[in-house]
Amino acid sequence: MSMYTKFVNHSHNITLAICMQKIQILLGHVKRTAIIAIAKMEKRSTWVLFRTIFSAQGKQLDQDALANRQRHLEALASIEQHRQAILNRRSGQTFQFDVVAMLEQMRDERDAELTCSQSNSV
Repeated sequence: MSMYTKFVNHSHNITLAICMQKIQILLGHVKRTAIIAIAKMEKRSTWVLFRTIFSAQGKQLDQDALANRQRHLEALASIEQHRQAILNRRSGQTFQFDVVAMLEQMRDERDAELTCSQSNSV
């Protein structure tokens, strides 16, 4: 074994030890004790147990994200079907609406109402 390999292995072990210590601190005494007991029952190290748990959680998150993406794609497909149905009902004509003209018409109508109500009150 080369000097470099020994250093890398030693550094890796120190890094794992630091990570395990930080995880154990965050877990608290009761959870840490339970995980150690589970690891002993399964004859695995706590690190392997943590890695297994995190790996399973990562897979679950990936599956959830994939399911969420699939729901979004299905919703988009449904929207597109509704759009096509509306276009078919309208013989392919899209809905034409001039917002500016409509606002101007509403403003003119309101001005006429106000002018009429003021002239009736005088």
